[in-house]
Amino acid sequence: MNMDNLDRSIPEQTAANDAEQLPPPSPEPAPKLSIGRLAIPLLLQSLLICSIPFQSIYALATGTTVILKTMPVDPYDLLRGYYQVLSYDISDFDTLRKLSGWAKLNRNVQQDTIDRNQQVYITLAKITAANPQTPEAWKPIAIGNKFPVDLSADKIAIKGTSNGNSIIYGLETYYMPEDRKDDVNKDIDRARSSDEKRNLLVEIKVDNRGLATPVSLWVGSKQYRF
Repeated sequence: MNMDNLDRSIPEQTAANDAEQLPPPSPEPAPKLSIGRLAIPLLLQSLLICSIPFQSIYALATGTTVILKTMPVDPYDLLRGYYQVLSYDISDFDTLRKLSGWAKLNRNVQQDTIDRNQQVYITLAKITAANPQTPEAWKPIAIGNKFPVDLSADKIAIKGTSNGNSIIYGLETYYMPEDRKDDVNKDIDRARSSDEKRNLLVEIKVDNRGLATPVSLWVGSKQYRF
C-alpha cells in the first residue's frame, strides 16, 4: 500500500469520527419580547378605556344643560341588568330633513339619508319653559358636517354619528337602579297613555366639542337622576 495514500486516509477517517461524536447543534433561542413592546399596547388600551368616563366627567363639569325630547322603551336583559333605551326626536331623519343645512350634507341623495359612520352636528336652541316646574325641550334648528362657530348663548351644538337608519349621540342607553325601576316604569306607562308624554324629557350636559352625557330623566313633573 502506498504510504502517501495511507497518510491521507488517516486524517480523513479521524475527521469523520470526530464529526460523528459532535453533539447536534442547539436550536436558536426564541427572541424575547421586551417589556416595552408589551407595555405600549396595554397602555394605549388603558388610555382608550379611561377616556370614555373622562369624557362624561368633563361634560358634567363644564357642559351646558340641555333638554331633549325622548320616548324610552323598556327591555330587560338578565345578563346586562335593567336598562332604558332612549329614542330622541333629533335621532330621526324625518325630523332632521326639515332643518337648515340638510341639503348641504354629505349624504345618500337617492334615499335622502345620511350614510353610516358619517358625523353630524345638530344646533339646538333653548326654549323658555311655560311651566317653571317642568323644563322645555330645546328645538333643533340646523344640521351640518362641521361644528358651528359663533353660536349665541341660547344655542348649542351636539355631535352625532349616523348608523344608516338614525343618528346616535351616545345617550341612547342608561342603567336604572334596581330599587327605582318599578316607580319609573309606572310613571312612563302613565305618560305614554296621556298627554303627559309631551313632557318625557332627558336632561343632558353638552361640552364645547358637542359631546354629551345624560344627567336625568323627566317623566312629567318627576325627575329621576341617572
